[in-house]
Amino acid sequence: MKPIDVRNMSWAEVMQNVSEARERVHNELHTFGPCTVRALADAIDEHVLAVAPRVTELCQLGLAELTGKEGRRGVYRAISVTDACHAFEAAKSAATAQTQLNLGDTACSH
Repeated sequence: MKPIDVRNMSWAEVMQNVSEARERVHNELHTFGPCTVRALADAIDEHVLAVAPRVTELCQLGLAELTGKEGRRGVYRAISVTDACHAFEAAKSAATAQTQLNLGDTACSH
């Protein structure tokens, strides 16, 4: 999964990408985090290879973020749906404004 392009999506479309597995990992990350993927997997009694891709996908959707490192491992935290929605809307607004600015730079020079 690639990071979302906020210019071409709505928040409802983003939320359609939140599968049951992603929602479960998001809830568990909210409960046990901030933590490493390995610590989260241990806490919920899942294999790390089942949890790691869901955490990555949640980061790409804006529902989790890397907050630091514990040794060589990343520490992640869940972001509430409300906060993620606000961040998405702000990013979309900024991307739209930047696109409009770029369109204004197409003036011909003589």
